[in-house]
Amino acid sequence: MVDLVKELGAAFDVTSTDLEDSTLDQMQSAKRWLLSRDKRPFYIDGSPRGATDTDEDRVWLATYDEAMVALSARGAGWLLGFALGPDGSGGHWQGIDFDDIEKHKHGIASRDWALRDASLPGYVELSPSKKGIHVIGYGRAFTNLGSNGTGIEAYANGRFFTFTGDSIRDGVLTDLADYVEQTLAPLHGAARASSASTGVHEVTIDPQTVTELRSALNAISPDDYGTWIAMGHALREIGARGRELWLSWSQQSAKWRPGDARKWDTFGPTDTGYQAVFAEAQRQGWVNPKSKAAQGAEAIPVNPEEIRLEFAMLDSVATLKLDYLFDPFLPVGCVVGFYGRGSSAKTSLLASMAAQISHWGASTLWLSVEELTEWIKVRHVNSGGIEETLAVLAAVPIKKNAQGHVISSSINVYDHLEPAIGKARADFKEKGKPPLRFVVLDTAVGLTAWGKGESPNDDSAVKKLLAFLQALAEKHSLTIAIVGHANKGTHEHFADIVMGASAWVNSPRLSFVHAEDRREPYSYVMRTAKSNLGAHFGMMYKTVPVHVLHRREWADPDGSADVVLCKIQPSPIVWGNSGATELWEDATTKPKDEGEAGMGRAGRATIAAKLLECLVKVVHASDHPVSRHEVHYHFGREVHGKEWTKVEDRLRLGQFTYKVEIDRTDKNRALYRKVA
Repeated sequence: MVDLVKELGAAFDVTSTDLEDSTLDQMQSAKRWLLSRDKRPFYIDGSPRGATDTDEDRVWLATYDEAMVALSARGAGWLLGFALGPDGSGGHWQGIDFDDIEKHKHGIASRDWALRDASLPGYVELSPSKKGIHVIGYGRAFTNLGSNGTGIEAYANGRFFTFTGDSIRDGVLTDLADYVEQTLAPLHGAARASSASTGVHEVTIDPQTVTELRSALNAISPDDYGTWIAMGHALREIGARGRELWLSWSQQSAKWRPGDARKWDTFGPTDTGYQAVFAEAQRQGWVNPKSKAAQGAEAIPVNPEEIRLEFAMLDSVATLKLDYLFDPFLPVGCVVGFYGRGSSAKTSLLASMAAQISHWGASTLWLSVEELTEWIKVRHVNSGGIEETLAVLAAVPIKKNAQGHVISSSINVYDHLEPAIGKARADFKEKGKPPLRFVVLDTAVGLTAWGKGESPNDDSAVKKLLAFLQALAEKHSLTIAIVGHANKGTHEHFADIVMGASAWVNSPRLSFVHAEDRREPYSYVMRTAKSNLGAHFGMMYKTVPVHVLHRREWADPDGSADVVLCKIQPSPIVWGNSGATELWEDATTKPKDEGEAGMGRAGRATIAAKLLECLVKVVHASDHPVSRHEVHYHFGREVHGKEWTKVEDRLRLGQFTYKVEIDRTDKNRALYRKVA
């Protein structure tokens, strides 16, 4: 390689140029700079680079001067980086990487660029290893040539190059697209085709390597066609396991179509292998969890001057407050748990809240492994939500547990949630919609990639996940709702209803449990399982169809057999732990005689049930609105407000059965009248 450098210098007698419009001049004038350590990209403030080529990403990229100042403040091991990709004005910064030229025998291609034709301009420099070269240009987009063992790579998006400044030549700014497509692409593909007649030799890998490959793939976007194909070739050698990894990863792309799975069958033998996946992921900033870097041996030094401490001050007392998106269910800057058995209308409740807050200046991001994207969108609009105030990121289920609940999917909140938040915020702003304030994870278990030794039943793993989500909620001023499942049977402690580790209930500041109301069809009950934000409370609610997915008139003409999407109709909140507990137990405890509606836990009619029976008789026997005082007279005693709340809940849920409606006077006193 040293000889090649000398040859290049002799041919042009330059390592820099005096051209005013040289490529390096243009690069140093562009806001495309960042820092790099261990091949990982960082913004100049030291935070890891997230999703690439987004509006938010471009905001965080720095000028050359800013990056140089930041670099001078860092220690050994830090380097300068230049971001390739679209710059927001229609053009793309492009890069070509010839890796270890002498090893890969592609000197013809690289020398052709640097030596054969002096009219081919561009910026060329030695790579950090000094065994390869980087070429930088600017122009139109082209299909990326990813890592495949040829030592030739070319990118117009999604990458950065470490900048060495070890210049070989610096010509005028040029578009590299034609050179990549006409000269390099055939060379890039030839190595794959050369061994096609020899057959594919499959190799066996251990489960730990499979886990690491899955983690690495999650750091790579499958949207780029060249990268998508290259990763398929790389995984081909591990057979069926490789196919499963490739398909699961591919389905993260919005471009995925079921027929794309057939592409796997076209992957023949190549000189690449699964190690190329790790190499590509590392270029994207991925760190192998088993590496020394991940375990802290190469920890990034922290400047004590960058540590910020905040001190308690009297002047903060007057301004401190807790805001709610939807009081008292959705506190801002918090993670809130919603847990229950299947068919307890948890998502219908959250969908109704999302629709309501769209009128209060808030948009929603919904991630789901439970429902189809179209169902979520239609329910939002038909529940009264403003158009384009809800964005959906759907996941593909990969693995289910014995109960049929999804425990693994194509989305991993650790890798994908914050980029999705950034994308949603930018898109809502571009569309002129309210800012993103609400995130729903349905379900949190299915949207999380659990590491080795971790599971939804492990307290430490769940605490780690919820701490991560809480940090995101605080950082972005969001409310994050996590949906989970509940266990069957009875439990000594109320919180044990929630399936999995106790941390699902104990770690969030607020969590709820949901259940069906045994007394009425399409009726449900919820109550706080934990609240660090004030008193416990409970609420009854019922579902109301907003869209029919499939009608079954042949089964039941009244529509009860139809497949529908629903919103919810809430009843008044019951405050206090004892009231919430009684509300829950009345709704969920199975009576000894199922035919005796309104019976309590010992098979006796409750006070509320007797009061309701008396009220209905008095109302239907009267020709005027009936007050509570009149009902007390016929009942033989006065009843406190808690029992009346239960009675009114039952009246609302069973209005067609009891045919009694509730009115209020100007002093908010209740009056009850019969409905014809």
